[in-house]
Amino acid sequence: MAVTLKELAFRNLTFAEEKKKVWTLKDNIGMIHATYTKNDQKFMLTLKLKSGFRTDGASVPSLFTWFLPKWDKDNMTYNCAAIIHDCLYSAKGIKGTFTREECDDFFRGGVRVAGYSRFKAGVADKCIEWFASSPTHWGDDDLDNVKNSLFSFSIKKLA
Repeated sequence: MAVTLKELAFRNLTFAEEKKKVWTLKDNIGMIHATYTKNDQKFMLTLKLKSGFRTDGASVPSLFTWFLPKWDKDNMTYNCAAIIHDCLYSAKGIKGTFTREECDDFFRGGVRVAGYSRFKAGVADKCIEWFASSPTHWGDDDLDNVKNSLFSFSIKKLA
C-alpha cells in the first residue's frame, strides 16, 4: 500500500552543523508532524527528536547537490522530509509498520510538500531506489540516534 504525504509541520528544530555535512539538534525537544493517508484513512505521524539528534540531511551525492541539496538552510520542510525518511529507515519502518517503499513515499511526498517540482521529487525517489535499496541501509544507525534513543514515533488515526 502506498503512503501519500499531505502536510509536514515542525517546531523547535534548531540545527547546527557539527562537522562537515552533519547537523545536530540544539533544542531540547524538536517535533515533526506528518499528515498522510494510507488505505484511504488519514493519520498523523509524530516524530519527537531529542537534543543531540544528528542528521546528514538528504543522502544526495556531492556531485548532484546542484540539483537537490543535502540540507536546505532556507527550507526546513525539505530537511524534515529527509529526517523522517532516515528515522523510518533506521527504525526499519517502525518495526514493520511501514515498508521500505512506504518510507520512500514519505521522502518523495515531503520533497513535493517542501515546494520542489514533481520531477525533482521523482528523480530523488529513483535515486533512493537505486542507491539506498541495499540491505545495509535498512536498519542502519550510523549516526547512533537509535542506539542513544534520540527519537521516537507516535501515530494517531485522524477523523
